[in-house]
Amino acid sequence: MCEDVKGCVFFNTYHDNNSDVKDSTKLTCALFKTCHGPEDAMNCGGQTQADGSKNYITESQGFCLNK
Repeated sequence: MCEDVKGCVFFNTYHDNNSDVKDSTKLTCALFKTCHGPEDAMNCGGQTQADGSKNYITESQGFCLNK
């Protein structure tokens, strides 16, 4: 997917689990124009959902196509 988007060199896939979808099998994919390392991992979940529960991130993986 990233290879088909102009300027994309890094992508991150993860499960965004929330009150509506627990233990999601669907992946969220984020595309970036620069490569990132673990020190850049800011989204750890914790956003409050409509029902007052918190979401959480699982199985986050990043892939750099070139450096």
